Amino acid sequence: MVLKATIFYFLFFISGVIYAQTSIKQIDSLILIAKQQNEVDSSSKTLKLIKQNSEELNYKSGLISYALIEAVNLYNRGEFDESLRLSYDYEKLVIKEGKPAQISHLYALRANCFTNLFFFDKSQECLLLAKSYSEKIKDKNTRYFSLGRVYRIMATNFDKNSNDRVIDSVIFYHKKSYDIQSKITQQGVNQAGVVIQAAALGDFFLEKEQIDSARYYYKESASLAQKNNLTKYAVEAHIGLGNIHLMEGKTKLALQDYLKGFPFAISSKNVGNIKALYEALAKTYEQLGDDKKSLAYYKKFANIADSIALVTKKSATVPAKYIIKEREIVQEKEKHIQNIYLAFAICVSGLSILIVFVLYRNVRASKKTNKSLNSVNKQMITQNEYLQETLEALENSNKENNKMMQIIAHDLRSPIAAVVGLSGLLLDEDKLTDDHREMVKLINSSTKDSLKFIGDILQQETSALVLKKDDVDLHQLLQYCTTQLRYRAREKNQTIVLDSNPIIVPLNREKIWRVISNLITNAIKFSPEQAKIFVALERKGDYAIISIRDTGIGIPEELKARIFDSNDDTRREGTGGEKSFGLGLGISKQIVEEHGGTLTFESNTMLGTTFLVYLPL
Repeated sequence: MVLKATIFYFLFFISGVIYAQTSIKQIDSLILIAKQQNEVDSSSKTLKLIKQNSEELNYKSGLISYALIEAVNLYNRGEFDESLRLSYDYEKLVIKEGKPAQISHLYALRANCFTNLFFFDKSQECLLLAKSYSEKIKDKNTRYFSLGRVYRIMATNFDKNSNDRVIDSVIFYHKKSYDIQSKITQQGVNQAGVVIQAAALGDFFLEKEQIDSARYYYKESASLAQKNNLTKYAVEAHIGLGNIHLMEGKTKLALQDYLKGFPFAISSKNVGNIKALYEALAKTYEQLGDDKKSLAYYKKFANIADSIALVTKKSATVPAKYIIKEREIVQEKEKHIQNIYLAFAICVSGLSILIVFVLYRNVRASKKTNKSLNSVNKQMITQNEYLQETLEALENSNKENNKMMQIIAHDLRSPIAAVVGLSGLLLDEDKLTDDHREMVKLINSSTKDSLKFIGDILQQETSALVLKKDDVDLHQLLQYCTTQLRYRAREKNQTIVLDSNPIIVPLNREKIWRVISNLITNAIKFSPEQAKIFVALERKGDYAIISIRDTGIGIPEELKARIFDSNDDTRREGTGGEKSFGLGLGISKQIVEEHGGTLTFESNTMLGTTFLVYLPL
């Protein structure tokens, strides 16, 4: 049973581990899908699944990826306040469980939000943190990508800060970002950084009216994007090339460039790019003489410009709240650390005082103890001598009892053996009636069982008794016991009713016969005249269950807890004045437990008593 249970729980545990590992792999696959999805709506659905499954499995890496991708989506939609909120909500988790690249991404994203909301000092603080974590990244391609992103945002920060606009710093960080990301050798997503940075340099040079330099970097961005299958990152390059063609009067070429970037801008829902494209397309169609399309794009441009203005106005006061929150977090951490130190100091002081007090009390107590040790030792010596004498007396008494038990058992063997012999001779006679022969058989089998019982007593007194088991049909044993005791039940006009089927159980026949005989005898003893005693046998699971039910006087509440104790106070007279020695139930319980079973009872003074014997199959 224990082995089966162990195997079951082991397999259950292994299946749980396999399920968790499989689910984590599924989450990682969803994260890759979310990163590559162009449609923001589709990405949002995927992100909900990532968050839900990661929370169910407590998968920290999945939650971090969810937070960073969702924050980027919010930023692209111009919801800078919500992007900031998400970055603060997951900051502790990202710092504790995230990798340096993820922590750098968090602070870089937050810096971008602050830059767009004109909190340049806060942006610069976040960028310094992002740079420090980027430098800890071991993989060089990932490190170049992360540092390039930081330098690009630094350039944007200097460019947008009208109070401290340093052109040299802007171009320095733009080129630094481009140069470091150009070192990336790994194909794929990490190449997106140099694609974006080349377009950013193009924007900078176009603003400075350095057309050739702007054209070079825009084309470089578009070429790298196409080469690395990253066309969704080349939206700014197509817009820039279109603007150059429009400035040069090449309207149709400009329209082609705008239309190349248009689907990627719409699918990514980057409001900045969408706004720029709506305005550019409106001007282009106006120059081409298509007033209908020009008016339609002007309307779209006006609507999205109003939306951006509303969001920016709404968000303008938001960062202050997060700045306060950030400071509160720092103060809370410092206060928490101070409280820990204070609590530690109090504990140390308290323990010191307690130790001094205990030492002082022990010194005083030891002086008193030393004085009384001698008298206590004398008393202990006297008590030990007395206990030794008592133990010797008990051992002698036990030996005498054992000797007396052996004498009694030995003397009983002769007359009982004679009864066995005589009953055996009677069975050989042909003149016996069937009823008489049946009675003689009962006498013969009963006296044989008694002889075996006496043999057990003699063996128990001389050596350790080994429980010998055989495969016994309990149904036949119950038939034998009930038949044997039916004559005793007739003395009180009682009836024994047996309901059983053959069940083979490994047991010691003589010992279980004693148990059943004791229980049926008790039922007869404590049941009134003309009562019925019900004996039943059934199989339940891995046990054979014998039930012996009477409708007698039941067991009083005050005796239920001590009914199996072999004490004088558990003795009671039967309904017919029969004497009780209070030993049978205790012996029966011991025998059943030796077989690995249990003996229990249910009793009611109004309804009688049922004893239940559980024997393992």
